[in-house]
Parts: sequence; C-alpha cells; structure tokens
Amino acid sequence: MILAFSAYVGFCSNNSAEALALKTGLRWCLDHGFHRVTVESDSLLIIQMVKCMINPHWQMKDDIKQIQSMSSLGDFSFIHIIREGNTTTDLLANMAEHCKTTTFFTEAINLPSKVTSTLKNDVVGKPNIRIRVKKGNFIFDLG
Repeated sequence: MILAFSAYVGFCSNNSAEALALKTGLRWCLDHGFHRVTVESDSLLIIQMVKCMINPHWQMKDDIKQIQSMSSLGDFSFIHIIREGNTTTDLLANMAEHCKTTTFFTEAINLPSKVTSTLKNDVVGKPNIRIRVKKGNFIFDLG
C-alpha cells in the first residue's frame, strides 16, 4: 500500500464524490513523485468521462478537466473494476462520511481494523463475495 485516504466531501452526488476523490488521489501522487499509476475505480461513468468516451455533465466538467490535466503530467491509466473489488475504498468513504473528516494513511498498520482486513484479502487475491436477496432467492456475486 502506498496511500489510502478517506476524504469528506460534504453534500454532493455519488459521481461528484468519485471525481473529487480521484482528484485528491491524483494530486497526492503527483505531489509525492508518483507519476506512473494505475487507477482502479468502480465508477464506470467517471472512467468513461476521464477517458473522453462520454461528455461529463456540466456540473462535473471542471473536475473532469482537472483530472485529465493532472493525469497528463504522468503515465496514469484508468481501469474500471467491479464493485466487489472496491470494498476497501467503500469502507474508507463510509468512514469519511461518518467522521466528517479527511484522513490520509501511508502505512497499512494505521488503517482501521475493518479496512485492514479487506486490504489483506485484496493483497492475497481472496475474492469478496456479495450476498443479496432478490425475490426470495439468494444471489452470490463473486468479486
């Protein structure tokens, strides 16, 4: 792990929150000399906007342009991953919303224990399984 953070962004749409988090992460990478980075996000919409595959909504246009500008300063690649691959990130986002603070972690040992366990599972390639009930049937989604 190089960096994990939970960033409180206030009241906004989920897509705006994804873009603001992406800007925060890219800024940190550039400020700390990381210019070759693969960004994984479960927000297909944001990935498509950053890659100029679709036009951003007018409310997000400036944020997306800033992301594109920052990413042009290095070798940044943007990859869409399924939601189950983003469990650690979701926990950090929930933490920020609950605590109303922004916290940066540069060592895994400083992460909250619930986040540490999902990160360990990710590192060893252990799948995250989401179980949900749909019309009386269980559906297992492997992540």
